Amino acid sequence: MRGILPVVGSLALLIAAPAPTAADTNATPAWYGHGHRVSSGDLVVRALAMGNNSTIATSRSGTACAAEASTTGNVQVNCLAEDGTSRQNTQSETTVAAFGNTVVVGYNDSVVCCFPAINFTGYSVSTDGGKTFTDQGNLPWVNSVQPIGDPTVAHDDSGNFYFASLALSSTGFGSRSLISFYKMAAGSTTFQLLSVPVNVGDELKFFADKEYLAVGRDQNGQTHFYITWTFFSTVVPSPIMLTDSSDGVNWRTTMVSTADACAQGSNPVPAGGTVYVSWFQSVPAGCTNFSITAANAMMATVDVASGTVANRTAIGPINGSGDKIVACNNAADLREVIETAPGHDARNFEMPSTTIDGNGVLYAAWNDRPAGVGGGNSNATRIFLSVSRDGNQTWSAPQVISGRVSRQVMGDRFQPWITIDGSGVHAMWYQRVAGNTVDLIQADKEDLTLATASADPQPGAETAISSVAFPIVQTNPQQDPVISFCYMGDYNNIGSNGTTRFVTWGDNRNVVQTSAGAENQPDVFLQSY
Repeated sequence: MRGILPVVGSLALLIAAPAPTAADTNATPAWYGHGHRVSSGDLVVRALAMGNNSTIATSRSGTACAAEASTTGNVQVNCLAEDGTSRQNTQSETTVAAFGNTVVVGYNDSVVCCFPAINFTGYSVSTDGGKTFTDQGNLPWVNSVQPIGDPTVAHDDSGNFYFASLALSSTGFGSRSLISFYKMAAGSTTFQLLSVPVNVGDELKFFADKEYLAVGRDQNGQTHFYITWTFFSTVVPSPIMLTDSSDGVNWRTTMVSTADACAQGSNPVPAGGTVYVSWFQSVPAGCTNFSITAANAMMATVDVASGTVANRTAIGPINGSGDKIVACNNAADLREVIETAPGHDARNFEMPSTTIDGNGVLYAAWNDRPAGVGGGNSNATRIFLSVSRDGNQTWSAPQVISGRVSRQVMGDRFQPWITIDGSGVHAMWYQRVAGNTVDLIQADKEDLTLATASADPQPGAETAISSVAFPIVQTNPQQDPVISFCYMGDYNNIGSNGTTRFVTWGDNRNVVQTSAGAENQPDVFLQSY
């Protein structure tokens, strides 16, 4: 099952569920499951068991702070000064959206956690086309809606920005697992809570995880909001859900995978009266045996008007993308990781990034290894791309779009994301490169042609977009006391305003003095081109 565990929350909860009704999930959902829970934790909320800690920030939402100019190239997105000397200094797992000169970047942010409130979802705003950023602190906090990460940001065609995040209804036992939804009006630089689209109930029994947001015009020409997410309960299967709305206040929820899908890592792609939803899905045996890493990248075609699933199609097979499988938070929490040295692990899973061009061609990119987990340098993780020209009926044979692997270093490429504008397909990912004593990580980009009726996208040169390479920090055990072991962010992002691309990633180049001494600090960087 590899990464098919909730990635934020006090407990990682596993699920199975009967098909849901298309009810407003602001009410108690109708598809509660049964079974047991397993502890895992991901980003967080181990802090709930820590008791009060005077070194932990007490602001509920942080404060606005100008991000410092980088002295090593690229653009620093978050404010270093706000972290002070705290070891709770993680900013990573990025999402980006751009409209004109306004660029909004969301990320997980541990500095505000955890007393008197949980708040793990930070964001920064640029009004000069990504040249400089103001770290706006974290999303607005209210007692009944406390954001806990997994950021995703999007905009409409009027320049309004929207943000979705996982959330909890309180810090106590029996807190309800939520997905919260926010709006930043055009011309503003701050988000306000708009609604709570998803409420699955007691987070000790049920958990909504890994949500992703998209905004588009529907079949009626109305702005429509789509949030996909994974529904974990207390038995193993974890179906993919779609929660959608035409006003951002009243929501409908539909199960888009099968009820027994062992799935995770979804994202929606609006296309008028249709929305396509992608995810990765383990083979059944992998749901209970973590050493089985076989899976498929999947996509569902959903009719927006009726909320019904027209078809589900396998995009391509997955073998497993990690260098190895290691125990992270406990002996039972086995995860695929990219490991540059013992204890320096970046957990990894095969979430497909999907998008659509103006001709209706669908694109899907994901990371994988030809022979599955492990192996020598020739089996390094690489980036695959597939296209569908017939609306998710069939998909092309996956092609490798990342550069050649090396005989001298385990040249893994991982955590890809893609976007499309008029100039083509644009992709980003991490690349593992040789360092002086241990391997380092850099962010790369690649531009490809759009698919035609007879030709798949043609990749250009893979080039580094981060100005320096950086280490995987100590993650297993974790140097940040409230971050899950093996975590270095689960995704990065690339977006376009139509003429300029904006690449964002978690970056560990900055060395700072903390209460424990000098450490490489996880921060957020951006580069436009």
